[in-house]
Amino acid sequence: MMSTSLSGTGLYALSRPAPHRVIPGFMGDAFVARMLELAQQRQAEFQPSRVGRGDGRVDTKERVSLRFANFDKDFRAEIEPTFTSAMMETAPALGVPPFTPVRAELELVAYGDGDFQAPHLDTQTRGARDASDRAMTAVYYFYATPKAFQGGEFRLFSMLPPEQGGSFVDVAPESDTLVLFPSWARHEVRPLVSPGTLFGQSRFALIWWFHRRRDAQTT
Repeated sequence: MMSTSLSGTGLYALSRPAPHRVIPGFMGDAFVARMLELAQQRQAEFQPSRVGRGDGRVDTKERVSLRFANFDKDFRAEIEPTFTSAMMETAPALGVPPFTPVRAELELVAYGDGDFQAPHLDTQTRGARDASDRAMTAVYYFYATPKAFQGGEFRLFSMLPPEQGGSFVDVAPESDTLVLFPSWARHEVRPLVSPGTLFGQSRFALIWWFHRRRDAQTT
């Protein structure tokens, strides 16, 4: 239960949605076109998304979507500095102490009709013996136009649950938009509605998880 010694100011802070930053027009139309082409070319390599630690497991009660993670090294090396720079610039403003990433995970996720991801924390994927933890998450949205789906909002929660006065904010997954937030922030993907659409008309999300080295004293 929440401590009764917490001040009103502290309760207010905990009841607000977690800090985040939204950057529209982040990469430009040419990059969106390039990503759509990549997704179409590699469609056969998309697999059901997983949850949990390590390789995880498919759990359709928690997450339904398709994911691709086998990026060419040259492609990743080309775009990673841009996304890393945005993350490092943003982290202090969101209350995350500055850090130099020791690892960055990357995956491309396609959401179709009825797809979703239940509320979760990105930090839940790590184990006690891991050398680093996810510290910041960056999600880049893109899709073909005209948009063929509805819903699929990114919902970011407060630290307090709703029954204790907590709240949330919904961010529309606009194409060519980057959303950054601390990986400890609870969030979800709202269900998508897009009956009869093709794979290329999916709601796509390019997701980066930036790792900070774990303090040896906390392992």
